[in-house]
Amino acid sequence: MVELSRSLIFIGGIMTQLIFSINAVLPIFIIALLGYLLKRYKFLNTNFIAGGTKFVFTVALPCMLYQDLLANPVSKITPLPIILAIVSTLILVIILRISSDKLIGDPARRSAFIQGSFRGNFVLLGFALINNISGSAGMAEASMMMAFAIPFYNIIAVLVLSESTGDAHNRHYIRKIITNPLIIATVLGVISSLVGLKLPVIVMKPISFMSDMAIPLALITLGASMDFEKDNNTIKLSLIATAIKILVFPLIMVMLSIYLGIRGTDLVVLMVFFGAPAAVSSFPMAYQMGADYKLASQIIFFSTALAVITLFIFTYSLRLLGYI
Repeated sequence: MVELSRSLIFIGGIMTQLIFSINAVLPIFIIALLGYLLKRYKFLNTNFIAGGTKFVFTVALPCMLYQDLLANPVSKITPLPIILAIVSTLILVIILRISSDKLIGDPARRSAFIQGSFRGNFVLLGFALINNISGSAGMAEASMMMAFAIPFYNIIAVLVLSESTGDAHNRHYIRKIITNPLIIATVLGVISSLVGLKLPVIVMKPISFMSDMAIPLALITLGASMDFEKDNNTIKLSLIATAIKILVFPLIMVMLSIYLGIRGTDLVVLMVFFGAPAAVSSFPMAYQMGADYKLASQIIFFSTALAVITLFIFTYSLRLLGYI
């Protein structure tokens, strides 16, 4: 009877984690699929995709980013997980840039591939998973990680995507980085958080409304841009990037984190940081900066669909081994 009870608890734990993971990831996949179907059956057109992605990139996502940074205490950062996340991601980007130089000749395609291989959906998906695994302690650590991870992701993504138009070495390069709406929002958000700025409700309400639109509209335009019928090479590259993003790189980094003695909440945050699927915001950025947005959208689609499996395996394995 005792063994049966333990077995039922064990199975119940597995199912609980699976259900929570599905609930965190599947809605993202469904909204993107809705966008694809709406475009396929002529409810949406290319003008909607162009206008929608421009709005997300220049207005909605910057508002969401500023609001999130303003709400989190940037001054109370735990250093080790953040340093590990930033340094390792930078190394990955350098490796990908060098190794893909000759394999992917088109700069627009190469930049979308690199962005999709490193830039994760830490905010949209990560918070839901971390809250389920570690509760309020995990959310506090995740908020601190977010304050540095998002600015870092945005800056590196802009650097990578700036190659798309082939002007990485001309005088427009610096201006493109400085005037990027996400980087402007990042700088303003960090400064506002550090000085403890309290904006009046009449200002924060519109920012909040715009912020709430960012992810749903980004997912709809993402799905509407998907095309799986014309370019098999694009699908191949998207699957390779997906494997790097949600399996190969997170596996290496989780093992390294364990070797460095990172356990508990910090390990959970790092696991989700590295193992989250490609960021939804990488699609409008790729679209607006001249990268291969179809490749970007497919990487998001595949990585989001498969991350429910890989994150469940990571979570269950680390719990079984007693690391989290």
